[in-house]
Amino acid sequence: MENGGTPQPTAAKDHHSDALATKFVDKTGQLQEKAAAKKPGDGHKGPAGGFDSTPLPQKPSGYTVKFTFHRATNLPMADVNSLSSDPYVLAQLNTSLLSRHKQDPCLRFRSKTIRRNTEPEWNVDWIVANVPADGFKLKVRVYDEDPADHDDRLGDVHVTVNSINESWPGIQEQAFDIKKRKGSKRAYLVRGCAAMFSKGLHMSGDLIVSAQVLGRSDFGGGGKAFTVGPCNWSQHLSPLIGRLAGTKDPEKGNDQKTTEKYNFQANQFQFSGPVPSELYHRYVEFKPFVAGMFTSHSLRGRVLNRTLHHQHSRIYNYDRTTVYGSFPSPSKQMTSQFLDLVHWDQGGRIYTYILTLDGQLRFTETGKEFGIDMLSKHTMHSDVSIYIAFSGEFFIRRLSKPWKDPDEQETHPPTEIGGGPPTEGPPKDPSHYQLTIDNDSGTYRPNPELLALLKEFFHRNLPGLKISTLDCTKDEEKMGKLKGEQRERKKHEGGGPAAFVQGDSGSISSSDEEDLAATEGEVTGKNSGGQKGTSVEEPKNKIKGWVKGGNAQREAREEDDDIAAARDKEEMEKQEGVQPQHEAVNPLSEETDRVEKDPISPVSQGKDKRWSKRLSRELGKPKEWKRQSDSLAQEELMRLASKGDSPSQYNFGDEERERAKDEKIRAQERQMYSPEQQELFQAQEQEIIRSQDANRVRQEEQKRTEAQQEERLRAHEQERARKSQEEEQARQSAELKRRQQAGNKDKRWSKRLSGGLQKPMEWKRQSDALAQDELMRLASKKDTIYGPTHEEEHEKETGEASTFPVGP
Repeated sequence: MENGGTPQPTAAKDHHSDALATKFVDKTGQLQEKAAAKKPGDGHKGPAGGFDSTPLPQKPSGYTVKFTFHRATNLPMADVNSLSSDPYVLAQLNTSLLSRHKQDPCLRFRSKTIRRNTEPEWNVDWIVANVPADGFKLKVRVYDEDPADHDDRLGDVHVTVNSINESWPGIQEQAFDIKKRKGSKRAYLVRGCAAMFSKGLHMSGDLIVSAQVLGRSDFGGGGKAFTVGPCNWSQHLSPLIGRLAGTKDPEKGNDQKTTEKYNFQANQFQFSGPVPSELYHRYVEFKPFVAGMFTSHSLRGRVLNRTLHHQHSRIYNYDRTTVYGSFPSPSKQMTSQFLDLVHWDQGGRIYTYILTLDGQLRFTETGKEFGIDMLSKHTMHSDVSIYIAFSGEFFIRRLSKPWKDPDEQETHPPTEIGGGPPTEGPPKDPSHYQLTIDNDSGTYRPNPELLALLKEFFHRNLPGLKISTLDCTKDEEKMGKLKGEQRERKKHEGGGPAAFVQGDSGSISSSDEEDLAATEGEVTGKNSGGQKGTSVEEPKNKIKGWVKGGNAQREAREEDDDIAAARDKEEMEKQEGVQPQHEAVNPLSEETDRVEKDPISPVSQGKDKRWSKRLSRELGKPKEWKRQSDSLAQEELMRLASKGDSPSQYNFGDEERERAKDEKIRAQERQMYSPEQQELFQAQEQEIIRSQDANRVRQEEQKRTEAQQEERLRAHEQERARKSQEEEQARQSAELKRRQQAGNKDKRWSKRLSGGLQKPMEWKRQSDALAQDELMRLASKKDTIYGPTHEEEHEKETGEASTFPVGP
């Protein structure tokens, strides 16, 4: 529709032949791919995929358009419990520009979620460059966010503009009807039921959208449209997956104390385009099933494709814990936010990333742990996309001298540098950090010659951050050394070992070949690179190894303790002149050959356990010492059992001797450990005591809460019983009153009937007597008021008298 020579947006109408045309286009694309794969003389060796040199179709530069999604009205209620929705907008922009392949992902935008609102206001912008002059088609879908299930569609809006130019007036907060055709039937059913009882509710909703041309796009060729801004980011957190994967993140509480909690973090960061057109890579068909997995052509491929899609949606799941943010354009604040998402230089973390064709960076932490490695595959990050821009791994290091060349100075990790982790908080200046990024990806195998373009793109979007690149093939030794240092730092700063491990290979690669083969159920005899196959170590065997092997330093310390204890005992025996018969046995000593022998019985075994607990409690050791003393005490008990001895025969009646013995043991311990270690152990013991007190307080609070809930429930039951009793009494009273009223009514009716007869009861008896006399008189005269009787007729016919009695 034209209005003053200016095209106006109209609602698009689908034609029944669109589906048929799509099938023909898909078939043509498949034939073109097969022909390109069989083209002779291309010199390509190895499986198909990797870098794709298909040129981008060139067209004149288009226009930069800003779309604004203001608000929506009268949305249906997808949540029955709250009679509301959690709406967000998912927009897709279609233009006449030709893509290099039909599998190239569409240009999309997602807004943040507004909680519990059927009249949401987003007021978010989406700026797209190189929109052609022949217009565009904007498809907008409104969804209800449901983390536990699939998101419900609330409706669609299609905006079609046939042509644009610099004088185009645009769309100014225009309301478009939300089509209910493909919306959630449940949501509209709830909306309809609510509208029946409220005059203010309507079934039809609107989406208010604006569009404005900002001018000509000056980004070179106009072969593709891309996102210019804003640079939105989102952080997706999952404590459950973090516990399964064994990953922890630092978190500050209300008391400003930093604690570590299980959490798995997935991040998305929209960079400002355009992504260099040379950055264009396709998945590598290193196994026969891989093509079916990406294209969903076979049953096996569809199952794998659906599984990976589900994994992507779980990792990048939007819920109430999702954190949103936005920057209008690249800046140092944006670089600081990126460094905050990767935890600066803390913990020696390594991240797996993919860069989409529209410039969105997706990344999660990776590592040799089984859970993290399985959740950090490039196939999952790309959402099984056939084409992406680039992929690999990266990590962050802090520089000791930011003004110098990063390769000519110490960095953290591996060196501990003052003014930052692990002893202090990280400095917030991006110039103190270096981003090292590589192309280590077996799924897409990016071309190492394009690392320079990737570095330039990151420089443009992360100003102030020093960036270096590594080729996973040429710089394999250097890359392995740097990542090994990162892992060592992670072990030093990141806590204890995980229950599942990747295997015993020295280096970990993000290549998906072996893992996808394992997912498919294939067992290969040889692995690429001469490395051993991945394996999961049995936790039981691992624990046995820890118990049996121990630690060299601990064993040496135990030997020194045994020698010192034996020497002290000899001196004590010399001073006393007699051999002590009833003396507490030191579990740290193995010189117990002089004790009396007594067979170990079930009763004495129970006494031995109590003896061990009492001795460990009286020694006053921290938690770590207690574990070591329990282990040594168990070994001592087993040795005594083999010799026929038992410490259960020894008593603790002599308190002074016990106190002197304990003081001597504590003096030996003070000689064994430095004051710093003793303070550390005391702090640990105090922390354990505080934790136990907090748990006790929490349990008492929980008991009080449960008691209050039971009291409220009991009161509620009593109130309900009282109301039921009152209702029953009221019902019985009403029934009695109704019956009384009915009885009174019957009495009135009887009186009225008696009054209508106008005769008293005496008159009635008299009239009955007179009537009887009159009948007797008539019978004597053989006369009746009703004519001759049957007896008279019989006498006339036969001439004989009737034998029937006459009269009453």
